[in-house]
Amino acid sequence: MEFQTRNDAGELKFFETFDAALGESAADNTVWKISFSLPTKERIRLVKIRRGGQPIWVYDPILSE
Repeated sequence: MEFQTRNDAGELKFFETFDAALGESAADNTVWKISFSLPTKERIRLVKIRRGGQPIWVYDPILSE
């Protein structure tokens, strides 16, 4: 499974584990999205919001046509 991050500059990075993608978001505060595909082919997108100064990852459905 491949995990993708995107930062505010639009830069994409790819990781083999969710933990590595999450680590990238900790190292780069501008990372706002982590996305990946499930074995069922469903695409998952998590976006970062801030609550009380702490980042929280929230599921953001990707609409398909």
